[in-house]
Amino acid sequence: MFDDRPSVGSAISFWAFLLFATLVAGIAAFILLWRARSSALLIALVLAIVFELLERPRAPMTSEGPPERDTSRALWFATASVAAATCAAYLPTLHIYFLADDFGYVRLYSQPFFHTFMRLFAMDQWQGTGFGNTTQEFRPFFGLSYMVDHWLSGTNPVGYHLTALLLHVGSSLSIFALARTALGMTSWAAAFAGLLFALLPVHSESVAWIAGSKADVLSSMFYLVGFLGFLSHRVTGHARYAVLATAGFFGCLMSKEIAVTFPAMLLSFDLVRWASKTQGASGDSAAAGTRSWRAILLPYLPIAALLVVYLVARGAMFPTLLQGERWPFSFREASANLAGFHAQINRLWLVFKGLHLYNLEQFLVELPQWSVGIVLALTLAWTVFTVRAGARSGMLCVLFFGGAWYAIASIPLLLTYHSARHLYLPMAGPCIALAWLASSGWTLLLGRARVVRVVAAVALLSILAGQLRTQNNNWVRAGEISQKLEAELVAALEVTPTDALVVVWAPLKEGKVGEAWSGGAYVWPWVMPSALQEPFTGRDLYSASRLLEFPDMYCCPLGQWWERKRSLLLSVLSGEPEEPVQVQRLAWDERNAMVTRREREVPRKHLRALIEEVLGGPLEDANTISHETAIKVMAAFMDLTDQRQ
Repeated sequence: MFDDRPSVGSAISFWAFLLFATLVAGIAAFILLWRARSSALLIALVLAIVFELLERPRAPMTSEGPPERDTSRALWFATASVAAATCAAYLPTLHIYFLADDFGYVRLYSQPFFHTFMRLFAMDQWQGTGFGNTTQEFRPFFGLSYMVDHWLSGTNPVGYHLTALLLHVGSSLSIFALARTALGMTSWAAAFAGLLFALLPVHSESVAWIAGSKADVLSSMFYLVGFLGFLSHRVTGHARYAVLATAGFFGCLMSKEIAVTFPAMLLSFDLVRWASKTQGASGDSAAAGTRSWRAILLPYLPIAALLVVYLVARGAMFPTLLQGERWPFSFREASANLAGFHAQINRLWLVFKGLHLYNLEQFLVELPQWSVGIVLALTLAWTVFTVRAGARSGMLCVLFFGGAWYAIASIPLLLTYHSARHLYLPMAGPCIALAWLASSGWTLLLGRARVVRVVAAVALLSILAGQLRTQNNNWVRAGEISQKLEAELVAALEVTPTDALVVVWAPLKEGKVGEAWSGGAYVWPWVMPSALQEPFTGRDLYSASRLLEFPDMYCCPLGQWWERKRSLLLSVLSGEPEEPVQVQRLAWDERNAMVTRREREVPRKHLRALIEEVLGGPLEDANTISHETAIKVMAAFMDLTDQRQ
């Protein structure tokens, strides 16, 4: 849907594309050298030259011919291929047990349907979960999804994962449809875009983890469907697509705060269409309607109205409009004086740089060097071929999907912690851009060169699928540990004396774990007390036991954990100093993959002395505690059960 006629605008788009490609290549090279991964860079350069030579046409390049004809059979077969490959990639994750936040959310939304449903539209997402803090997250469809899954599946995780898989299939097919509609790709070229998105290893956390799918996949699918509706309305002028755009925006608003970027995304796309002198694709009447101000503004009106209502509702529910306390830039301090302005700019730059370095490292550092090298080589070779062939159709759209889409969708990430799953929506655009690069100049390729291009694309998808399988295996193992942990802890607590002090340790992550929680799959952080309460157990074992778990296993902030555990320890220590207290340790044995039990009887006075030695004073005076000290307290109890009486 983008004009390819020679013009000054066409020349500008060409040089803008070249500048963008050079900038991205430079940043990638810098990160690889900075992280001592020069082997990946060398592999990329060598293979890019090889691919370029193999695809070099025997005859001089001329202007690219008309696109090849697309058949309905190819369309349906390509659609089925995207859906089937997505399902095959995530089929092993269907039986992953509940992990981390899942326990709190399933417990909250297991309440009677009609009793809880209306409350979803008038409360913070975390209100009632026991997580102990207010996040100012208004996400009714997030909770509704949990409620429907629990109504259909109870505590069987298969139903929850099936919902996640269907949502991911829907998102991948939306990418497929966007590529065909926005860039006029053939069905197989668009299918490549959908498959790139479906098989990205960085999406493993978003799809394989139930809570991740509710937070990111659900909202992103609505976002993509809404954008597809808007784009289709621009192409055809049909009102039903404007309705689809509004419905998608509403669904995203009710699912996650990232929806507030939707109007900016639409506006930036319209600017790209205007810059490329786009005309409608459905005849003179539709083209004329698209050019009129009325037709241009019409789809924006219901979207703007929804956004205003949403912001007013948030303003009534929460202290700040859009989590203002998390913003990395304070307008008040910046406007106070020049020094304040510089300080706020520096603060914003540090947050901006940290976010995008983290995001790029998910692809350039977390994956093996050989796979990074091959992916970069293909991207570089396809880009060089596109520039040499002068295939300018769609270059501005590639700038939009490859740059503007990622930038706009990443804006909300400046307000939150770094996580691979937050890249689910931002990576939709780059997948479309890369697919266009892979298919550009197709009519200029000869038979051998076409075979090389297809083999390279299949190789790229195979690399992604292999890395995705590795990531998914981490989540599968985490689910196996979680399921066994709960079963064995429940069995152990059922036969544990109610007056015994039970120290519990469970792994927080499985797989590769780097700094600041990067890498790996969640196992049992933030699961207490929900994991030992209904509906996961027949009765509330957490409240019935004197449980002392590590602070990172507890649902709530450290202060609330210590308030509860300090009261527990004071009750344990009340009584005769010489009277023994039974201390039991239930801990996950990683080597034998089972929960082990150790126990020891300790006089109360010795137990008090141990605690006060770590705290550096009486327990009664320790109203607050640092995370480091809390870990030392727990380590002291773990060591205590290792000692012989």
